[in-house]
Amino acid sequence: MITILAIFAVSMSLGQFVRGLCGDKTDDIPCEQKVSVGAQPPQDDNVCTTCMTPIDPALAHIALRLCVMCSYKSIPQLFAEDEESTEKDLDDTTSDDAILNGAASNDSYDTTPHDDTYLHGDVSVVVCADASTETTAEALALLQDMQDACLVAHHSVRESLRAKIDNLMRIVTLDPRSVVATLHDISQAQALLAENVPASSLEHMEMLDMKFEALELRCQTNVLVHSCVDLTRSLLELLDVVRSIGMDVPDDFAAGLLDLTATVAESPADLVDCLPYLADTVAGFKVLQDELEALGQWSRVLDCVQAYSSLALDVSLLYGP
Repeated sequence: MITILAIFAVSMSLGQFVRGLCGDKTDDIPCEQKVSVGAQPPQDDNVCTTCMTPIDPALAHIALRLCVMCSYKSIPQLFAEDEESTEKDLDDTTSDDAILNGAASNDSYDTTPHDDTYLHGDVSVVVCADASTETTAEALALLQDMQDACLVAHHSVRESLRAKIDNLMRIVTLDPRSVVATLHDISQAQALLAENVPASSLEHMEMLDMKFEALELRCQTNVLVHSCVDLTRSLLELLDVVRSIGMDVPDDFAAGLLDLTATVAESPADLVDCLPYLADTVAGFKVLQDELEALGQWSRVLDCVQAYSSLALDVSLLYGP
């Protein structure tokens, strides 16, 4: 488990922000599917090409000649785990003076100053574009599987289901951001499809159910990532405001916020460990209420407080307290 060590202090008399420190980032390890070059396809079209298990002839062409268990393996993993990652706990015996003087340190994060373009770029586009593309691709793949399964659906609902699924595919293709909004309609179409296919197709429908659950979870984590990115961007903007009133804010503090965001984008579950860092950062701005009110910026701090509360609640609902 990756732990984020974060310290963000602001003195009551316009003192300095101290350095924010974070834990390790673990890169996702891509998984590659290995295919035997010399393997020959089986002569029987009604057996799984992977494990040779018999397949219902009515579903062989729909399931791409894979049995249910092998089809499960096509469900994308949402998180890559590193078994060698270790958890570094915060030493509670560290004195407050040591923390304020920078004695408590963690060198895991890159503290090299970043240029202004990096610090002030639109991080939401950089961080979230890939996740949105992957989610759209998964949604379209699931809808195509449902469309194929309509071939064995009862004739009374077959055409209406195909039309509904076609419409959902068109919506998702035109606006990838609509995937979350279409989840309910996809679920309803999937339930109707399951009620109108022969008993021999139920195992295939279970596979589609699991793919839908994976898509739903990915959408939920994407929402959390977007919320984290929006909050981080607001905090970076407030850092510029604080600099404008003469406070010294280290460049590596802003870089730490961006590194935190990149970590969450790669592994949304790490957001659980990032929450204390974000909470301390927001609390640091609350200390400067008088100064920020004089600049007309206090409402932005309140927006960050609300955004953090909403984010923390969503994280708790998805990953537990």
